[in-house]
Amino acid sequence: MIDLDAHLGRRVTLRGTAHDAHAGAVLVPEGGEPPVYVEHLAAWGADAGRDVRVTGVLRLVPPTTRPRPVSHGLTGAVYVLTDPVVER
Repeated sequence: MIDLDAHLGRRVTLRGTAHDAHAGAVLVPEGGEPPVYVEHLAAWGADAGRDVRVTGVLRLVPPTTRPRPVSHGLTGAVYVLTDPVVER
């Protein structure tokens, strides 16, 4: 299990399962950590459900402020891997 907060702003490699979420592609890391979004990746396609490794700079991104209420979406900050390199 990796402490994501301890690695913020650093280049890390995470291993986990590829999943598609409403706001984009996520990696669900091994060990029960929260999902991590993969920057610029809307969906995993054929890799959804598979184990993958992604290397990138780990960031904590605040929720986007919207002018009107939405019925679903992100309510808090999320982890994001920026400048990602995906290994399948």
